[in-house]
Amino acid sequence: MEQMNVEEKKMNAANRPLFIGFLLVVLLLLVSVALTSLLVHRSQTSQVRTKEPTLRERFPGYFRYPAEQEAFEKLGRPSTPMTSFPNVTRSTVSQQCSALLPSPTAANTQSEESLHHACCITTTTFPSPDYLEDVLGVNRTIAVFRDQIGFEAKQFIRKESCTQPNGCDFCNCSTTTTYVTLVWQSGLEYGVSWFAVDGCCKCFNV
Repeated sequence: MEQMNVEEKKMNAANRPLFIGFLLVVLLLLVSVALTSLLVHRSQTSQVRTKEPTLRERFPGYFRYPAEQEAFEKLGRPSTPMTSFPNVTRSTVSQQCSALLPSPTAANTQSEESLHHACCITTTTFPSPDYLEDVLGVNRTIAVFRDQIGFEAKQFIRKESCTQPNGCDFCNCSTTTTYVTLVWQSGLEYGVSWFAVDGCCKCFNV
């Protein structure tokens, strides 16, 4: 009996290292699984972050690089024929207007355009304001998109100024108001508001 107990103790002592080794293997396996899960989670989180839309993607059509703005300003603005009135003759109006319009000068800069409405002259520019007051009277910071390289894409508005030549006394030249939407920024918050800007110059009969 004592001999059997001694042999059993010897067997337990011999198996103890194997049991400890088994526990270590299981522990290492669990650690490996935990680390793998953590790396996969970080990788998926990183992919989600890289797929977050940029400011240009969130607000398409608002931001343009200089080359895009240059191409935009070259787009034509076809006019729509208006209904003529029988009590107004072409000769009486055209003679007065042609005498008052300035003689042709050098071409305007690319960001400036002059159009005529009767005797009134509209000069068009495309500024990109940093700050602008919206229709609710709130002074907004106009958002600017910066890509990873550092190039800026800004928001441009079509702004027009009105000129009435001397002697143009058969009408009043007045700038109409038009409304545009722009993306504003306040810290990390972005939004879109309406802004009033000067529109084209119109000749109103007096």
